[in-house]
Amino acid sequence: MKNKKKKNRVIDPLYSSGKFHEESSKNNNDAKFKSECFTKLLFRILDKYKLKINSYTDVGCGNGQVIKLVRDSYNLKYKKKLDKICGFDIHPFIKEIRDDEITFVQNDFLESKEYFDLVTLFDVIEHVVSPIDFLKSVSEKSCFIGLHIPLDNNFNIMFRNLFR
Repeated sequence: MKNKKKKNRVIDPLYSSGKFHEESSKNNNDAKFKSECFTKLLFRILDKYKLKINSYTDVGCGNGQVIKLVRDSYNLKYKKKLDKICGFDIHPFIKEIRDDEITFVQNDFLESKEYFDLVTLFDVIEHVVSPIDFLKSVSEKSCFIGLHIPLDNNFNIMFRNLFR
């Protein structure tokens, strides 16, 4: 069974090679929109149910803009910093990102032994070969998962995943 799960988690070299993020500035275009929509919903849920989070990671964080904006909104709203914030991405560019409050890790999140109260997946799930298995694995490493799923259908990704 373990071998089957490993097989389903094939990571496309397009992402790990760096080609996907060569134009990192294009990923900034909607970071503010994504973070504002997400934090609006997150804060409503945290406040309504009196929930607390102490750790947060963004899986597939790209250039780190969304995680930074979510962090800033959280700090502003709750006047408190999270104990641990981490961004995971398999792209080599992530090693160049610097922030005093966020640790950026070039690694497959599922290979990590870390656990986070909140995990976000902004525009990640559509790139995963087996989304249900992936979400199950992420849920074992977190208390809450936030997803942003683009509504456009990418033929290239669907076609590539079809033959895996």
